[in-house]
Amino acid sequence: MLKHIGFAAAVALLAAGAAGASVQARDKVGWLGAGDWQLRDEGGRASFARAPYKPGARVRHTSWSVSNPTVKSSRGSLLCYDASGRDPEARLLKRAGGGDSARWSFEAVSRIHPKLTDGEERVKEGPAGMTFRLRAAEGPYKGWYLAAKGGEGGKRRLTLVRARKDATVFKYIGEYFYVRP
Repeated sequence: MLKHIGFAAAVALLAAGAAGASVQARDKVGWLGAGDWQLRDEGGRASFARAPYKPGARVRHTSWSVSNPTVKSSRGSLLCYDASGRDPEARLLKRAGGGDSARWSFEAVSRIHPKLTDGEERVKEGPAGMTFRLRAAEGPYKGWYLAAKGGEGGKRRLTLVRARKDATVFKYIGEYFYVRP
């Protein structure tokens, strides 16, 4: 009897064909930028650089952790500004102090949701993150916005500006969802 059941199950599996099993997966990304510009930590210096799109180009990608009230690079540097009010330029430091602050307020603009695939499984595919403006949270620059200025040589500097209209809307991709066969 047991042999007949096992044989019947094997015949049923062969008749049904191979099933396409897949698994929802995700990778940490930590991309931070605006348009085709990305924020990079180049040896402790904040650099807002244009992303190279040439095939085979070497891309230096810095992974970022964005968590209210700080922005931190994968190298351990914090995005800071001069809380004493002397210099509006942003910089990267291993720790804030001595007149520098790493405290930001985040002005949310939108959420980025991965798409749901069609079909029976309905799994997520694509990036997840948010867009936002950064504002200084303390000192004479409290309430000022972070903006990317210039653009000479494929790099921009980050500086604090008063007007919201001049602020950069940053895009943060924290994770990327995909289907792994």
